[in-house]
Amino acid sequence: INEEGTEQLAYSHHGSLSKEIRAAVERKLREGMLAAIIATSSLELGIDIGALDEVILIQTPPSVSSGIQRIGRAGHAVGQTSRGIIYPTHGMDFLEAAVMAESIMNGDIENAKPVVCPLDVLAQVIISMTGVMPRDIDELYGFLKSSYPFHTLSRLQFDLVLQMLTGRYADTRIRELRPRVYLDRIDNTVQGKEGVLLLIYHSGGTIPDRGYFGMRLQNSKEKIGELDEEFVWERSVGDTFSLGAQSWKITNIDYQNVEVIPWNDPVKLAPFWKAEKGRRDYHFFKKIGDFLERWNDKLESQEFNTELQHRYYLDERGARELVRFLYRQKEATGAVLPHRHHVLVEHLSITVSKADTRQVIIHTLWGGRVNKPYALALSAAWEEIYGCHVEIVADNSAVLVLLPHDFDFTRVLTLVTADNLEELLRKKLEKTGFFGARFRENAGRALLLPRGGFKKRMPLWLNRLRSKKLLDAVLRYDNFPVLVETWRGCLNDEFDLKNLKMLLDELRTGEVSVDEVHTKTPSPFARGLIWQQTQKHMYEGDTPHAPGTSRLSDDLYREVAFSSHLRPGIGRDQIRRFQEKLQRTASGYSPGTALELLEWVKERILIPVSEWEKLIISMEHDLCKDRDNVLKPVSNKLTLIKLPGSAFPSVIAVESIPKLLKALDLDHSQADETPGREAGETSDEKASILENIVGEWLFYYGPVEQSYLTEVFGLDTSLMSEILEVLSGNKSVVIDRLTEGAAVPEVCDSQNLEYLLRLIRAGDKACI
Repeated sequence: INEEGTEQLAYSHHGSLSKEIRAAVERKLREGMLAAIIATSSLELGIDIGALDEVILIQTPPSVSSGIQRIGRAGHAVGQTSRGIIYPTHGMDFLEAAVMAESIMNGDIENAKPVVCPLDVLAQVIISMTGVMPRDIDELYGFLKSSYPFHTLSRLQFDLVLQMLTGRYADTRIRELRPRVYLDRIDNTVQGKEGVLLLIYHSGGTIPDRGYFGMRLQNSKEKIGELDEEFVWERSVGDTFSLGAQSWKITNIDYQNVEVIPWNDPVKLAPFWKAEKGRRDYHFFKKIGDFLERWNDKLESQEFNTELQHRYYLDERGARELVRFLYRQKEATGAVLPHRHHVLVEHLSITVSKADTRQVIIHTLWGGRVNKPYALALSAAWEEIYGCHVEIVADNSAVLVLLPHDFDFTRVLTLVTADNLEELLRKKLEKTGFFGARFRENAGRALLLPRGGFKKRMPLWLNRLRSKKLLDAVLRYDNFPVLVETWRGCLNDEFDLKNLKMLLDELRTGEVSVDEVHTKTPSPFARGLIWQQTQKHMYEGDTPHAPGTSRLSDDLYREVAFSSHLRPGIGRDQIRRFQEKLQRTASGYSPGTALELLEWVKERILIPVSEWEKLIISMEHDLCKDRDNVLKPVSNKLTLIKLPGSAFPSVIAVESIPKLLKALDLDHSQADETPGREAGETSDEKASILENIVGEWLFYYGPVEQSYLTEVFGLDTSLMSEILEVLSGNKSVVIDRLTEGAAVPEVCDSQNLEYLLRLIRAGDKACI
């Protein structure tokens, strides 16, 4: 546009501009200094850009409501008329534009569906509220239910999020799951930990972090855009590219910004941003299906041509292009157009690999929010019945399946029904990158994947690695809140299962008919999906399709991973320094407040009195306070306990006593009497609880002898050996002679041992 005039006529407007440049663009347009702006969805925001004559939309908007909102920017005053033009860019876009224009003129927008009980946002709200002041737990729950998004919040969901924030899942040793708040069951209060509000300031909000690089002017450092990290990775200083209203030359690239200067010579490169294609609503695609069903037999009639220009607002050229596109589709397939009550199955007679597979396109016209879960369920059903992977790609108008040539496709359409849909999604969804991406975004909103600081870019590849590690760690837990939220978001917000079930029932009863055709080249309706499949193969890595792990023997794995002759001995002095810092008895590591001390005791479960003395001395030294001042605020919440058979007493938090006694199978009122079981609880369940407690207790030690564990917990040697055998079997601990000169086998938490060995191999035996 600017190249056609002698002066700058247009400038870009988008959310990645610095607020100063964005304000300047809005002011210039408002005052008539610019003739136009080229905008993204920022045109839908409540910005003051003055009076516009017309809105020009390149391609069809993603929804009817979005189209109305964008066109409503023109003539935005009482008594004026809003004017807009849609410019389609391909055949299917002409079809969507025609239906969109009619829907906009009729005001036929989609139903709004508010998000209800988002648990990731709930975590953020709880942190923001408790970070300011302590809150009574029951009052906090009641207050949250008074807001619309959480008016149906169950107490179970609330408690799950609260437990996550208080460190219930900290036994994973994943840093992101460490406690964010203090929970006091005795006073029934919750309070944010010191510095927790920084998480809100650094990482708060609901917009997912894409890891973009900031694009800034070299001299002023003003932000003029954002660049995808993959695009930046392929660039070097001196490269030129076009963005916004002009061309730019890269002068510097650092870990979070790309600095540029204006460039006047022609360039051939434009940046790219990789993102998922939006899934459109069934509401709009039902209208497309109805349109095709109504006009299927009248493509060449004058009535259709007249209706296209008057009812659907196409100009003469646009109407001609759409008729030509639909006619080519019928000619290519020799069948009725796919429509609301007709699914067309297109078999492409192109061998796509030496495996003799064929491409089958199911033209559904159901919208992406229906096609996506259908494709996932279809894949799960195939894998369940035939035991092998099948590739499936879906977009808004069709589903593509790669099948063996000799397979009867009529059988495929019977695999997914309204009755087995949820079961198939349950088996498939968690294994997909789609689910992983949603989990990463939800974990970010729940402040489990915080940024490093103000205006610091967190690389997207690194965030993906953090998210995968977090997901792997929490899959073993029942009802982990962010997993619950990811399932809720997928099933309720991303997918339209209600309409999918209706359509599957109509397929079963024959209300929706099915025709099969064979083509030598993709039909016009299929070309966009074929292109997406090709693109998927172009950028696909070497990740194997087969799920699960290799069949490497566990015994052989342990022999390779934990062999003594492959592992150096660990010095006693190094272990001592490591434990002092791990147990916070080293100078500068002690808890900073009495409340933090209480939480530390809860994490440790049992602290033997000798270690407790060192901890208090360390606090007295670090805080410059005497013992009474350190302990007085929490003195009624800590106590000494000497378990039957233990060699010495240990310090424990009062609220942790029931959990410990339950695990040790002791009566809550008499710790020294004959053990008695609680009704309804099996010995296997109690053994599992005890194994978890011993495993958690070992988190805070380097190599220790088994005899020390029996002295702390009072368990007989045979029972402790059974517990350690289970922990060793699941690779939680290592049992071996680990310390230099050790006379007997020792027990060590696997991650702690790995960390100590890394230090030795790095040659840094002093720094922990």
